[in-house]
Amino acid sequence: MWLITREGFFSAVGDGRNGIRLQARVRQDLEQLRTLVVRPLVITDTPGQEYPCELRLNKVEWLELVLAMAAGVDYPDLAAAVGDDPARREIYLQVWLALRALGSSRQQPVSTRLVEQDNEAAEAVDVEEEAFALLDGLRAGGKVDVGTAVVVLQFHLGLDEETARGYLDRWLDSQ
Repeated sequence: MWLITREGFFSAVGDGRNGIRLQARVRQDLEQLRTLVVRPLVITDTPGQEYPCELRLNKVEWLELVLAMAAGVDYPDLAAAVGDDPARREIYLQVWLALRALGSSRQQPVSTRLVEQDNEAAEAVDVEEEAFALLDGLRAGGKVDVGTAVVVLQFHLGLDEETARGYLDRWLDSQ
């Protein structure tokens, strides 16, 4: 199970003994969890593994930790809740965008969808329409700040920053 939380990114897997290994790529993410529970959490370094550190928990400890994380959800938007860490915010936004494809019939980036023309030349699908639809979706979700909008357009449509800003400017002018 992946957990993408204000405290960090974690992978929870069974330990083979009815317990949980809570793994992290960033040690500080596990250290953040120490503030959520009373009992001490022992972080183990696992060098050379996909996740370089972990906690080993029994099921009761695991439930207490998940409950504490859930009780701390007091924010309207996870990306905004990690706003003091711009790199993490951008990564979380990219994960959010990638997972949007689960609810979409489109499973590949717009930048790779091509339409064959009679002259056998391929032209890119009109990305402005796609860009405007994405920006409309962001606005509906309350996520329209310039930085977020540009990153969304870059990631989802495969645009460079200047082109993404151009679409954003045209979209703003059309509002």
